[in-house]
Amino acid sequence: MGILKGDILQRDPRELLKKEITIIAYAGEESANSPIQNVVNDYLSSNKIDAHLIGISIKEDDFDFFIKNLKNSKVEVTIFSQEFQKKAAKAFNVQGFLIAAFKNRENFILVAEKETIMMDDRKLIEIIEKIMRERDGKF
Repeated sequence: MGILKGDILQRDPRELLKKEITIIAYAGEESANSPIQNVVNDYLSSNKIDAHLIGISIKEDDFDFFIKNLKNSKVEVTIFSQEFQKKAAKAFNVQGFLIAAFKNRENFILVAEKETIMMDDRKLIEIIEKIMRERDGKF
């Protein structure tokens, strides 16, 4: 159940502690301050998709540390903003630009593209829906 904050429906923080909520990180230099996460979370909540997007701001110098610790984090899916897509591809040793990485047991399933992808709320929703369908076969 969400709570109304302003004109945006937001999830009750206690709801995020439930196991069935998929935590998705949007990793970029200014992601924590982006209003995109409010729009995306409103959509996810309204469409009963058991996922929650959090913005994680990462400095260029901290990117390698972030990647190194992804495997042991509570974050199940990471979507990379445009400025980190090439660097993420290099870190995971894949060709092109890494758009997203999601955990599948002991490994990551990687979503890569030939070109960098500009992220906006629609693109994030599209990627999240695709990952949730592929991972679970349902929302």
